Amino acid sequence: MTDKAASERRPGRFLWLERADDDFPFYAGQPLALSGRQWSVVLGSTLAAFLILTLAGPLVTKMLGPNPVARVLVAGVFAGLPLLALARTAPHGWRLLFRPITGRDILVMVGFAALMLVVTFTIALTLLQFLHMTVNPIVNVKLDGITAKLGFLALTTVQLMGEELLTVLPFLAILTLGFGRFGMGRRAAITLAWLGSSLVFALAHLPTYNWNLLQCLLVVGAARLVLTLAYVRTKNLWVSVGAHILYDWTIFGLVTLIGMAGMPQG
Repeated sequence: MTDKAASERRPGRFLWLERADDDFPFYAGQPLALSGRQWSVVLGSTLAAFLILTLAGPLVTKMLGPNPVARVLVAGVFAGLPLLALARTAPHGWRLLFRPITGRDILVMVGFAALMLVVTFTIALTLLQFLHMTVNPIVNVKLDGITAKLGFLALTTVQLMGEELLTVLPFLAILTLGFGRFGMGRRAAITLAWLGSSLVFALAHLPTYNWNLLQCLLVVGAARLVLTLAYVRTKNLWVSVGAHILYDWTIFGLVTLIGMAGMPQG
């Protein structure tokens, strides 16, 4: 596809969501393009990182107990391996995922975290009438003392960075495929990437929720659809990471308060 042809189709924007004169990296060859082979390396490394987290993580916990340092290291591999692969295949390309955070970006983080909470609890409460729901393991986490709590927050921060890469990198790959290979319009390609990457995220949570497919698709998938819009809005991975952290930490805080009050956690 020529640069002229790409530029003719690129103006299709979601004016209600996207900021003017801003765009995603890679998909239209700006400021650099990734080949199919390069995307295969990046996505393969992302999958390998996820398998390390899901397979090595429980093994480390079984061998060393709830050792926060070891668990943070496993989470670090989960977040670091995809970035390393991107840096190797496209030098300096990984930096395009991260931008300086502005005051507007912080408002986006808070707003989308709040929207995720509303959407998640609304859907979950509705589904409870028809579907057996698996409780998030975070509810059963027992942390005694401030050190344990801070260690847990550090662990979740690193792991949530990995979860954002697990979503945003497939998002950009699908966007590149739809726009460049399939010749889709920009809005159609973004929609495909939005839905496809959210599906990847939802299915990745199957082990967490005891392979409850409907819960992962309807609850986790819906939350992911909202969260990805924060990235679409800002094109800044820090923003979706921040919103994700606020969302998870809010749930953790509520669970902690319930536990302190001696209320049943069901």
